[in-house]
Formats: sequence, C-alpha cells, structure tokens
Amino acid sequence: MERLRNTELARANRELALAIERLKEANAEKSRLLDKLRQQSAELERLARQDPLTRLHNRRYLEENLEREFAAAKRYKLPISVALVDIDHFKQINDTFSHQIGDDVLRIVGQILEASCRGVDFAARYGGEEFALVFPQTDLPGALIACERIRQRIEQHNWAALHPDLKVTVSIGVSSDPSLPNHEKLLAAADEQLYAAKRAGRNRVCPAA
Repeated sequence: MERLRNTELARANRELALAIERLKEANAEKSRLLDKLRQQSAELERLARQDPLTRLHNRRYLEENLEREFAAAKRYKLPISVALVDIDHFKQINDTFSHQIGDDVLRIVGQILEASCRGVDFAARYGGEEFALVFPQTDLPGALIACERIRQRIEQHNWAALHPDLKVTVSIGVSSDPSLPNHEKLLAAADEQLYAAKRAGRNRVCPAA
C-alpha cells in the first residue's frame, strides 16, 4: 500500500508538473499574441494619422493636435503660429512633367518641411498640394523667419535631378492670433494669407495682418 501510494503520488506530481509547464507555455503564447496585437494596433493607429505619399502627418492628426496646442496657447497666454504652404502651379507640373514627377515633388517638399521643423513644430499634408505647419510657442515674426527659410530651401532645391526643366516654388500664408475663438479660425486666417500670397505673385510668404 505504501509503495502504491508513493507510485500514485509520483505520477500525480509528474502530471502536475506537466500541467504547470503547459500552462506556462500557454501564458507565454498569450503574451506573444498580446504583444503582436499591440504592435499591430499601434501600426494601424500610426497609419491612420499618416499621409501615405509624403509620410507626413495627415489632416486628421493636424486637426486633433492643433486643437490641443491652440487650447494650451489660450490657457497659458502663449503665442502660436500656423502656416499653410501651397505648391505654385502644381497642376501645370503634373500636366507638363507627368503625375509621377508631381508625386516626387510632393514627397520632396514634405521632406524639406519635416527637416525644417524644430522638435515642438510639426508638418502635415493638408490636402492635394497644400501642407500645414504648426509652430507652438512661436510669435508671428518667428514664424515668418522660419517660413521664409523654408520657401528659399524649396526654391533652391536641385529640382533638375527630377527633370532638367523643372522648377518648384511655394506660396505660404501665416497666421498667429491665439485670441481667435478656435483653431479652425486660425487655419482660416492662414488660408486668407495664402491666397494673398498667390494674388501678389506667388513664391512669397504673407503674414496675417
């Protein structure tokens, strides 16, 4: 009886150890699956906020983050500036040099905008050939300096690498007024200045009055 009990106890211990090992493996597999799901979710969230062509933030990201930055500027009485950037005669670029060249121009302009941003700034594709720049804690003179530098970089870029006859310039409208009722009005003011830049001959930066 003693030997039988010992044999049964040893078998029970082996079965318990095996069950514990299987449970550990199941938990490890569950952890791996959860990590994979978290990574996939983060990637989907990133793609939902990224423009697929230029790899810049998209308009959804712009709206969400500009609303937050604008609210912070109003609350703490800090400056904030927004710029809208439009590629001059972009339809003509597509018609003359092909849509592939047009896509390359959009990508390169996006790269120049992103490279020109400080850590707190961000660039987004606003739609079509338009981009937006957000300059938190930056007043109008500071934003104008940054935008003029960007305008020059785009104009002076080696566009001949894409096509010998290609030239690219941008018009930029800038607004800086946290006293406006909301961030949509700030964007609208920048849009008005963008059209003022176009009416004045393009390839220039126009500030909000």
